Amino acid sequence: MCPICTSDFSVRSRRRHCRGCGKVVCNNCASNKAPLFYRKYQCARVCDVCYEKLYTDVTKMRDIDVHNSVYNMKDDIYGTVSECIGLTHDDLEMRFKKADTKRKVRHLPQRLKEVCANDAGSALSAYLHKRIKKNKWQRLWFVVKDKVLYAYKASEDVAALEATPLLGFEVKTMDTETYDGIDASLVFELLHHGRTMFTFHTDSTASRDRWVATIQEATKLV
Repeated sequence: MCPICTSDFSVRSRRRHCRGCGKVVCNNCASNKAPLFYRKYQCARVCDVCYEKLYTDVTKMRDIDVHNSVYNMKDDIYGTVSECIGLTHDDLEMRFKKADTKRKVRHLPQRLKEVCANDAGSALSAYLHKRIKKNKWQRLWFVVKDKVLYAYKASEDVAALEATPLLGFEVKTMDTETYDGIDASLVFELLHHGRTMFTFHTDSTASRDRWVATIQEATKLV
């Protein structure tokens, strides 16, 4: 998922690395080009956030500021300092290229954007395997915070796929040797009014015990 527009990565919406901050974003959100200091002010693909910040920084620079920044450069794989001598503020500003792309804005419910996947205040977060159907499991990143279970495609995502309030749920472990081809000691279920709603498996019994304990605590009102 793109951290800027929250669109899912696909063949048509490919991953791109921003050369400014290094984040992985979608093609649309990284279609701009801007001169970068560490690249001897050569233009490179940057995300929307970096573009705006870099452009704002350059508009505040004077020619003397540009000359001083060149003075602090060193020859490296991106070129030699001599290539940048004589650069002016206007030269840098002209190198910015804002992409004119039409974008489809993905509207998500606010509750899915309240907690990001790597939220520091969560009770527990880790990858779990969620049962989709018989003999089919999907690996997702889950976060428990404020008595809600959030599911994400990856640990870097800024918006959840789904959010499930845990109040009223019951946690159940397996009493068989295997479940759907998985060691039953790694499996646990979430039930609501006696009906199985979700089934998960972890990679270790210790991890399963942590999840069971955390979710059991989250199902209580106080």
